[in-house]
Amino acid sequence: MIISDVNLIAYFFIDGEHTAAATAVYERDPSWIAPAQWRAEFLNVLATYVRSGRFSIDSAINKLATADKLVSTAD
Repeated sequence: MIISDVNLIAYFFIDGEHTAAATAVYERDPSWIAPAQWRAEFLNVLATYVRSGRFSIDSAINKLATADKLVSTAD
């Protein structure tokens, strides 16, 4: 199990210079858990990308839905 933060989650779902490293973490252990606030933080990251025009609202919604399936939330 990987205890993740929003940075790892964002690097995994948003292509960039750290995506390969985040993917390597996932390949090593695909069971991720994060504090409950990860969703709010990830939404903030996604909103920033949508506002800047880097991807669409639909893309952001898909990334959040996929992340929700991947990441378990710690109580």
